[in-house]
Amino acid sequence: MNSSGEIPRPTYSQTRERVVRAVHPHLICSLTCGGRECRYEGPECWSLEQQAIRGLYSSWITDEILATSRPSTRLIQEHNITGQFQRFGIHSLVNAQLPWEHPYCGDPLEPQSGFSYRPQDFMDSGISFYNFSLPDFGVVPVPRILDAVKVIAFALREGKVAVHCHAGLGRTGVLIACYLVFACRASAADVIRFVRLRRPGSIQTGAQVSLVCDFALFLNSQWAVFPSTHPSSSPFTLSDYLISQRHLLHGQEARSLRYLPKPVAILCRRLAQLARGSRARGGPWVELERENANRLLLHTIAKAANERHRKGEPRPSSESEDTTEHGEKVKRRRVLLQSQLTCETGILQLLLTGDTQVDIVSNGICQLGLAPKTPLIPEDRLPEDKQRNSNTNVTNENRGAIMPSPHVLCIAEALAGLEDPDPDTKEGVQSMQRLLNEQESWGSIYTENNPKIICTLLWDWLQQLKEPVLCQEDVNLFCDGDWRENLTRLSRSQGETLCCLLQCVSKLPSLPTTLEDLVLLRLIRALTQQPPDSPRLPDNVLSQLRTIVNEIRMYGVTARAQRKQQIHNASKQNGEQ
Repeated sequence: MNSSGEIPRPTYSQTRERVVRAVHPHLICSLTCGGRECRYEGPECWSLEQQAIRGLYSSWITDEILATSRPSTRLIQEHNITGQFQRFGIHSLVNAQLPWEHPYCGDPLEPQSGFSYRPQDFMDSGISFYNFSLPDFGVVPVPRILDAVKVIAFALREGKVAVHCHAGLGRTGVLIACYLVFACRASAADVIRFVRLRRPGSIQTGAQVSLVCDFALFLNSQWAVFPSTHPSSSPFTLSDYLISQRHLLHGQEARSLRYLPKPVAILCRRLAQLARGSRARGGPWVELERENANRLLLHTIAKAANERHRKGEPRPSSESEDTTEHGEKVKRRRVLLQSQLTCETGILQLLLTGDTQVDIVSNGICQLGLAPKTPLIPEDRLPEDKQRNSNTNVTNENRGAIMPSPHVLCIAEALAGLEDPDPDTKEGVQSMQRLLNEQESWGSIYTENNPKIICTLLWDWLQQLKEPVLCQEDVNLFCDGDWRENLTRLSRSQGETLCCLLQCVSKLPSLPTTLEDLVLLRLIRALTQQPPDSPRLPDNVLSQLRTIVNEIRMYGVTARAQRKQQIHNASKQNGEQ
């Protein structure tokens, strides 16, 4: 997130900003806004170029985000605003106003809503309405802005978005600038210049400029995926990462990955695709398109911001900001910012629930069902000579059994870590880690076909955590007893992570027992951050893990058979009709 220079100055002078903070908003409105002749309440004062939507002072900030002054019931009717929204593909309207604000401007406020229009008029036209009440000329805590930005991100998946406050400059500019930081990882300085280039006068006060900077500062602290290759990040625990993940994810993805780290889910999903011999479809390609669009937008923002910075920006009309005082404020904000951003994890639920069958990785999470208990078959620990000669054993073992396909064997051997990564693999891993840290390029994982790179990324992420996912006491839980009860003794995040990895192993069918045990050993070594020469696992741990893998496989086959039968029955019924 490189900046093209110092932080832009506010468009308001310090004196003007002090006045608007000290005087009641209604009084400011009645004295300074112009009453019914307020220039932001109609098209009379604006050229056609300043009316992206005819009748409103409005500007396209990007191809998909419109900044506009507030509409009114009269303007909606006279200029067919809802019809224009539909023609332009605007599916969502984000209102940053407080109800009953600016009551002296333009037409009277609507008594039902407290705004200058009835939100229901937009919703009746199929346009979603969202309200984030932000104080005029003021700011709110970063978490509040983050909520609004997530809603904008969600709304953009449905279509274009219009954002307004009163004039469509201050609060509107802040929301759009923060969204651009969130989506493109652009610097605060660049997005402020870019928004002002597209809509002059945006992001008016020093407090609003500081809020955009605070938001960028916070996100920069949350973006690291691999701390070893992120210059400003320190190691984090699994719990730390899940909290950061909750700040960044939204919608169905946030719900699905509440207790499961996204790197584990995505990497396991890709390995499952490679094991099936299938290409990434649907969601991954949508993700790639979104990432490419954001990279293009980032380039546009940086280029426009650099040009504006070279030309110079107008300074406030009177006294300049005290830069020393501003620097001290920035330092204080860095200390206080995290105190605003605590995330309540809530009470952990049991991982095992009801009679639920295994979900065949639509989101990377494995929910194990309570199947009839299967007696554990006691087995000896894997001998060291088998570990050293696993390739020979894989060839000679289970000759009568169905052997897995070569690409499945390749994935299993990569998971087991039978060979040290070669230079090309190391270079590919480092490149992917940089992409994930700098651009959040999750879509690039779905285009990676080398299982060694995917597996190395998976184990590296687990082993770079500040604390292991499982301690030795957690592993010892699986020495005896029922595996279902043992799983419930883990925390929800531990259980979700372990089950996701075991579900990934279950996607490798017909593996020789020796090779599968080596994969499970490598899995536990990564979760416990143990070196290769660490003591072997306690008795029965491998047996319990193998039982869980087989349980997932059994329910996976059952679920697929049920789905095929349902499709067959539905087709048969349609044919009869």
